[in-house]
Amino acid sequence: MILPESITSIGLSAFSGTKIKEIDIPNSVTEIGRNAFANCAELEKITISNNVNRLNNYLFENCINLKEVNWHPTTTYGTITGGVFYGCSSLRTIRIPAGISLSGGHYYNNDRLTVFKDCTSLDSLIVEDGADTPFYLTYTDYGRDYYGEFKNCKIKYVYLGRPFKNDARYESQMPFLTGVEHLVIGDNVTYNYTWLPYGFCHSQGKGLKRLEIGKSLTSVNIDFSINETLEYIKIDKVTPPTAVGFSNYNYINTILYVPKGCKPVYESSEIWKNFWNILEYDDGGSTDVETKKCAKPIINYSYGKLSFHCDTEGAAYHSTITDLDIASYNTNEVQLDVTYNISVYATKTGYENSDVATATLCWVDVEPQTEGLSDDIAQVRAKVILIQSMDGQIAISGIDDGTRIYAYEVNGQQIGTAISHNGQANLTTNLKPGSIVIIKIGDRSVKATIK
Repeated sequence: MILPESITSIGLSAFSGTKIKEIDIPNSVTEIGRNAFANCAELEKITISNNVNRLNNYLFENCINLKEVNWHPTTTYGTITGGVFYGCSSLRTIRIPAGISLSGGHYYNNDRLTVFKDCTSLDSLIVEDGADTPFYLTYTDYGRDYYGEFKNCKIKYVYLGRPFKNDARYESQMPFLTGVEHLVIGDNVTYNYTWLPYGFCHSQGKGLKRLEIGKSLTSVNIDFSINETLEYIKIDKVTPPTAVGFSNYNYINTILYVPKGCKPVYESSEIWKNFWNILEYDDGGSTDVETKKCAKPIINYSYGKLSFHCDTEGAAYHSTITDLDIASYNTNEVQLDVTYNISVYATKTGYENSDVATATLCWVDVEPQTEGLSDDIAQVRAKVILIQSMDGQIAISGIDDGTRIYAYEVNGQQIGTAISHNGQANLTTNLKPGSIVIIKIGDRSVKATIK
């Protein structure tokens, strides 16, 4: 949905509970009321006017499918207030524009007002580059519950383009970002506050794995004296910053990357000279750090259960399953497909997310004549068929040997055929990714998408 340029404001709860999937708010809009898009369960993407400098309370509360927020305000000062993204469980990355701060968690005894509470998929926080204005976080400081703006989030990656600060009294007790494993401090950050380690690392930097420091930071006030997880530190600074100290584990095992030509300087500087492995990188910023990617998962079905596997050991799986039969209709006939669409990708800390694997799971009746409605429990014999595609190849498993399979385009043109062997049939097509293919197995036809 694209709103007309004639609109200058959006009122309280204006679109709340509607079924919009995408909306573009024009730059003519300068104000958006609280709850304006709350409970829009189908909303996936929104572009916000550049002339809006404040996101009001509960703006996107419980938008459970919201995945992308585009907002580039022209203001030098603005705020995201209480509960704006509360319950946005599909949001994975959030960018905090320059000049924008958070002001939700300081509300006494009401953690629903914290900005990102229950954004359970949120794993990346990017605080965009800004001037000297710090990035503020607030949280309850009454000694009862340190809510933080990110309660129940699992943030792993933080890019800090501005100095960090919070406005509460108990700076050393900030658990809400203690799962961070990769911290990048941007070139605009010239200093950090002494409580930075408590906000971005496990106790005294215990859990941080990758640290990158920009050109301007003069002092690394993170105490790594008990850290045994750091894989590398990358410093983009010719003059070594001062540092509090590291553990013997770090000195022996952590790689220290420094600018080309600066290795002798670091080898003679306090703290940094203790690192056993100091390597230089070129002016382009490239290092020998390998970019790894999770292997694409394999989908299997057996005895009523789906299972996923990928070659990356220790990977976690994130799957989505939709049932085409679960919907509302207003026609006098409904085709029941008994079909599930499955998608899954794998993740692992320190790795890029895998490509998405997809499959179609369907049931084909062995004895169609036994179908029918009954007051009693009806038992219908059926075979479970799993259909997967990749690069134009279609693999179908769970079929009786000797069964002929046909593949058609949506216009009815046949594009492939195969006979199953050992429960498997493979078809080669020239269809492009995203194309719909119709698979005919006996008397039943199933739609699938080419990946």
